[in-house]
Amino acid sequence: MPSLLKTIKNALCRLLQARWAVAFWVDGRLMVVGNPYRDRWFADPFIVDADDKTITLLVEDFSLQTLKGSISELTIDRTTWKICQRRPVLEEPLQLSFPYIVRREGDRVWFMPESSRANRLSLYCYNRADGSCRRERDLVAVDLSDSIMLDGYVLATQGEGLNGDTLHLYRKQGENYVASQPLVFKERVARNAGAVFEHQGKRYRPAQVCNEWYGEALSIQEVTGEAGQWTMAEVRRLTPPPGFEGLHTLNTYNDLWVTDLKYYPHPWLSKWAYVMMGRTDL
Repeated sequence: MPSLLKTIKNALCRLLQARWAVAFWVDGRLMVVGNPYRDRWFADPFIVDADDKTITLLVEDFSLQTLKGSISELTIDRTTWKICQRRPVLEEPLQLSFPYIVRREGDRVWFMPESSRANRLSLYCYNRADGSCRRERDLVAVDLSDSIMLDGYVLATQGEGLNGDTLHLYRKQGENYVASQPLVFKERVARNAGAVFEHQGKRYRPAQVCNEWYGEALSIQEVTGEAGQWTMAEVRRLTPPPGFEGLHTLNTYNDLWVTDLKYYPHPWLSKWAYVMMGRTDL
């Protein structure tokens, strides 16, 4: 009986849960990337490299068979805006997502994916030349969500407050990271939505708006002040385009801008089911 109930639950999850699509801003409009895989969706895109013909990403690769995310490398054709190649990079027993890129050096890419269910944040090195990926070291032994780095600090939401108003800071001390004074917002806009970027001499942090539900919008916050004592003030809020229910990451590299968009394969059925269950994450 437990096995049968689990099978039914998993089938309902595949039918009702939200899915995500990668999209780029091209000439002022969103170009949704074509996904040829019916058994998986992709989210949390970070740009590894690009040329005139293709763009390479690290993404969360969520399998509809296992209902678990791993990290893959995607190659996007810039003519058709479709995925032309998928290469698995990292899979672990627990969920992986948000492969924040720390550093690029030749064929090697260092990144730290979210692995909050393992109660640790770890740094990995991916060698694009031979496809190998190794865990170099653990940075923080806490269940952090969507971690980024800024001025020698790790910034992330944490534990049950992953979609809340508190951004936790961990300051580098020698080879370790120690907890520092967190930043508290007036709204549930603490969770990171991508790497801090610079535009016209100012720095901005993309953040997830989670006031009503996860991934409802993006908050673009100007970052000012001393390291560890920043002020992060919203200068713009991005809402999803028609036909989509949310967006929750924004990243840029070499004048390219990438995001992800939330949708439901059966929207009315999903919304009815969520209302019946008393859920608000539509």
